Amino acid sequence: MEGAGANLPQPLKQPTGLRWNFPPLGDAARVSCRVNDHAGWSSQPIGWHVADGREHWKSGMEIGPRPDAFLFPERWLNEVKKRMKPLMRSYRDEEDAWRIRNFLREVFLLNGRLDHSWHVGRLDHWRWHFIKTCHLTPPMEQVTTLWETPEGQIAAVLHPLCHDEIRLHVHPHYRTPELEEEMLAYAEEHHFDYLPSGQRILYSPVFSDDTMRQQVQSRRGFEKRAGWAHHWRRDLNEPIPPEQPVPGYVIRSMGDKAEHPARSWASWRAFHAEEPDEAYDNDYSWYRNIQSAPLYRRDLDIVAVTPQDEIAAFCTISYDDYTRSAICELVGTAAEHWQRGLGKAVMLEGMRRLQQLGCTRLFATATEEPADFLYGSLLQTYKLTETWTKVW
Repeated sequence: MEGAGANLPQPLKQPTGLRWNFPPLGDAARVSCRVNDHAGWSSQPIGWHVADGREHWKSGMEIGPRPDAFLFPERWLNEVKKRMKPLMRSYRDEEDAWRIRNFLREVFLLNGRLDHSWHVGRLDHWRWHFIKTCHLTPPMEQVTTLWETPEGQIAAVLHPLCHDEIRLHVHPHYRTPELEEEMLAYAEEHHFDYLPSGQRILYSPVFSDDTMRQQVQSRRGFEKRAGWAHHWRRDLNEPIPPEQPVPGYVIRSMGDKAEHPARSWASWRAFHAEEPDEAYDNDYSWYRNIQSAPLYRRDLDIVAVTPQDEIAAFCTISYDDYTRSAICELVGTAAEHWQRGLGKAVMLEGMRRLQQLGCTRLFATATEEPADFLYGSLLQTYKLTETWTKVW
């Protein structure tokens, strides 16, 4: 068992020289193991098949005591899996990026399509925009750490969002306080920043109902401080509000690369309205990074345009058909077009297009009041994350 069940009631005698795997399969399960032939773990599968309340020994050789009959309760098997200690390793190559994307999809579905860990579209946005354009962290391969089971399944992923804030993604089958404490300890060594006073600081937001992570972070010296994020969502298999035309504007898909300058200027006016126009650097190459993300599609990059082809508002959505879910990545309205209902108009158009594609749930995260008001007017409910920081 390699320590996985050291504190559990032992339901059978454990032959020496075996490695166990306990995948739950309803009320019965196959318990598989491999023989250690003193030259390394062999590839010969052996084990018991639990059926009809009995365990039937299946082996091509005598390797240890024949176990007594015992029916493994699924809850016991799941507890053993949780206690199989995942091993930490660094990001290796591009293959890891694609494995992490599929890991996030699996975790998302296991969590009932709630974003306890990132939606895969958020990982893409972090990599292709926050890193490639905004340079908030070094490249993904330099800042990402994985925890894997002995069989090579990803159990958890850790990386920074920016220079002093982290994200933990944990598979629910392997989630334990011990694993999360190990992840936080690693983050405290590698992902902190310095305050002007010379002290170190690290941010780690936590959902308000995640008691376990709050307790783990409290033990490590994190404290809850001011700051919030509302993770809004709406199920699209229900009716959505009717279209709300805005006179003087056309709602359509983003154009080709010739429209990148106008789209870049609209973002500047939406998110930097208080800065002087002279501060704009006229570099619109960043939009090529947005369009390079794996889930980007131009029919879900929606803009509101004036008769002069000026982009007044935008809503960029990433849709993952594997989980039938989507996230609003970028939503904004240029300052000179505020208070005209354009943000709601482009989001509603996106929701209608998502319905036609088979999407059944849409997410959008707000950390400021204007976005929170917009998302709250269209989406149904939200989960709250609170800001936790450690200063030392």
